[in-house]
Amino acid sequence: MVQSGTGNGSVILQTGDENYAYSSSTAGSGNVTGIVQGVPSVLPGMGGLQPMTLLSPGMPSSGNTATLAVIGSNNQAGILQIGLGNSAGSNPQYTGAKGIAIEGDGNIAGIAQLGIQNEANISVL
Repeated sequence: MVQSGTGNGSVILQTGDENYAYSSSTAGSGNVTGIVQGVPSVLPGMGGLQPMTLLSPGMPSSGNTATLAVIGSNNQAGILQIGLGNSAGSNPQYTGAKGIAIEGDGNIAGIAQLGIQNEANISVL
């Protein structure tokens, strides 16, 4: 997903295993972009989509990869991954920026992972 301009918002939601998500905000300001992997259900409310707790005690998702690239000012970028062996930015098939690559002034970036054997990378320029 690619967004440009001012005041845009986007969220990619993925369930299951071995998914790959990429989102970028390439120009503008005040944009919000995020990736949520490993959450089987969401509830609307409180300013957007809110992750729910896992609905069953079954196996968590695994092997997901998420990558965000943000250029501009006053943007927000985040990745939430729940499960095993997930990666915020080290997909060997993807050769571009990995994890969250954020460039500009006044930006906010974060990665949250719940599980084991997860990897994360944030690059701020």
